[in-house]
Amino acid sequence: MTKPHMRAKFVCYAETRHVYGSIQYKLQPVGGDTPENKAFFNTTPAGNIEVTLKPGETSARLVLGDVYYIDFTKAEA
Repeated sequence: MTKPHMRAKFVCYAETRHVYGSIQYKLQPVGGDTPENKAFFNTTPAGNIEVTLKPGETSARLVLGDVYYIDFTKAEA
């Protein structure tokens, strides 16, 4: 059985570094400035994503201004 899946495209637009070492990132859906982004803009859910990464999670760092695919796949309970 295939799990429900949705792909969105977001851009990292804000980064806040906290004194205790974690970094908070904010992402928003891409705009329609390219053909692919226009397609995602028309189908990506509206809203923002905020994520805070703890110190030492270096492999998961996001880059301000970079664009990311966000995949939503139903998880087992």
